[in-house]
Amino acid sequence: MPQFQITIVGLGTTGTSLGLALRQAAKDLTIVGHDKDAAAAAAAHKAGAVQRTEWNLPNACRDASIVILALPLPAIRDTLAAIAADLLEGCLVTDTAPLKVPVLAWAKELLPSHAVFVGGNPVGARGQGGEARAGYFRGTTYCLCPDAATQPQAIERAADLAMAVGATPHYIDAAEHDGMMAALEQLPFILAAAVLDVTSSAGAWRDLAGLGGARFGQLLAVMGEAPSDELATAAANAENVGRWIERMKAALDEMGALLAAGPAGREAALKRLGDARAAWNRRGEEPHAPLPDSGLSLKHMLLGGRKR
Repeated sequence: MPQFQITIVGLGTTGTSLGLALRQAAKDLTIVGHDKDAAAAAAAHKAGAVQRTEWNLPNACRDASIVILALPLPAIRDTLAAIAADLLEGCLVTDTAPLKVPVLAWAKELLPSHAVFVGGNPVGARGQGGEARAGYFRGTTYCLCPDAATQPQAIERAADLAMAVGATPHYIDAAEHDGMMAALEQLPFILAAAVLDVTSSAGAWRDLAGLGGARFGQLLAVMGEAPSDELATAAANAENVGRWIERMKAALDEMGALLAAGPAGREAALKRLGDARAAWNRRGEEPHAPLPDSGLSLKHMLLGGRKR
């Protein structure tokens, strides 16, 4: 019986961490990696995230039962087009991009009928920073966005994949997902970019930059390592992001007025903000139904996907 192959396309922090987590969970997986950056591919192989790398993208995916596209949103469509003709019958294709509506549309347009797509987003792990590691996804939420026609077996396999890396699968409609990501992902990027734009265009920018500041540095870190990809993602979700920007404009006006308010007004605002922050800090504390351990989920995934 041939080994079960998973191909990871994109060997940055997310893709390499996926490989490390999967190899830790099951030794009988064959994990193949591809990255157009030869240095990134070599680093992932050296770290043990993949058994081998393949420079040719279709070849990397040809024998895979699961293909994971750990790529930024702008790279997804062309990658789907490039691998479509070489996918096995029953192959599950999934991704880690922060938007799902456009990705599901591309998958429906480009993938053959014998392959299946389930959108994914390890939202709980996104933006952690640091080096790739096997525990990157442990204890986090992994959103899964199948469409109405997706076979239950494919959805189960995607959930198995999320559990195998230590995450909790969370099923959500793609449009609802993208509306939430506008607030959780794209709005923070837009705000950080706006703060940088405003301050860097001021006459005192040289002095500001010379002084530094931990808070300012933390805010700029929100922009990520690839701001062009982040901006492209926000543009692809412009309607949702635009609504949050309009609300933010009003909130900034309210904050400006708060500076001139009396102590009672400021105290009420602080109470409201403190309650919201406490609710955020309590996230994930609600009890969940027990999930199978990674060994059981991987066993199910492997035994359910041997056919070409």
